[in-house]
Amino acid sequence: MLPLIITTIIIILIINFYKKVYSLPPGPFPLPLIGNLHLIDLKKMHIWIEDQKKKYGPVFTIFAPTPFVVLGDVDVIKEAFVENGDNFIGRNTTGYPEKLFTKKENAGVIFSEGDWWRDQRRLSISIMRDFGMGKGIMEEKIKLVIGDMFSYIDSLNDMNSVDIPHIIQLTVGNVINGILYGFSYKYDDADNFFKFTDLVDQFNDATKSLRFRLLILFPVIDNIPVLSTFLARPLTNITRKVHELNRANIEKCKKSYNPDDEPPNFVHALLKQFESKEIKALNLDDDHLEGMVLDFFIAGSFFFWIY
Repeated sequence: MLPLIITTIIIILIINFYKKVYSLPPGPFPLPLIGNLHLIDLKKMHIWIEDQKKKYGPVFTIFAPTPFVVLGDVDVIKEAFVENGDNFIGRNTTGYPEKLFTKKENAGVIFSEGDWWRDQRRLSISIMRDFGMGKGIMEEKIKLVIGDMFSYIDSLNDMNSVDIPHIIQLTVGNVINGILYGFSYKYDDADNFFKFTDLVDQFNDATKSLRFRLLILFPVIDNIPVLSTFLARPLTNITRKVHELNRANIEKCKKSYNPDDEPPNFVHALLKQFESKEIKALNLDDDHLEGMVLDFFIAGSFFFWIY
């Protein structure tokens, strides 16, 4: 009797799985549990994706084993995100990697969805435009920081052992730091900044691990607390320290906040906006503030670190 029950359950699960498969755009035929993992070329993923586009068209589905609908050319991307943008603002905010980056669901711009994403994005972009994003005002701020960098290099006694990449990395960080937190690090006193960059490097390395890939590829693991905690622990330890450094910078910035002054940095501008009736109605709190600030810091710095 028991084998019959188990067999029946398995058959029902398989039927439900393939009902889901056929409800999505066509793609390579998936197997239960593993999806298309047996077909995907992880070393040449971009070439494999291009091959699927040629076979199934510009919109297709791959199971890894979670289903992903791929938009494969500019026209369909424009149709989805420009012409029908309101229909595509949802995303999974309760799984991985979202859980690793956010202290609170929908806190910040990168890993939020729906109205939370739209409201935080609009507020952040509005503030950045006020600070001169894409204008000459921002260019002048950058030139000032670069001027400080050259002054520091000129002050060094031994020009034969100057660590230029190290100095440039801090210079880029100071541009972002000044805009977000309102302060810059001295070139001979920047331990906290490089703690942050080291943590980002550690996280990048951790995302290449088998643990991280299992969390991404098999969301069902999240329903097994002991296993999910074990797999995620190295990553959560890193992100916890990143959040602590970000929070410390925000608290330092808050000490100089005056609601009557024109905001000189992103944190002050957010604090002032949070006091307005319009923003209060959005129910944004300190967790959202921390998330928005951290998102912009990582977004501004990450591409330089990759380079």
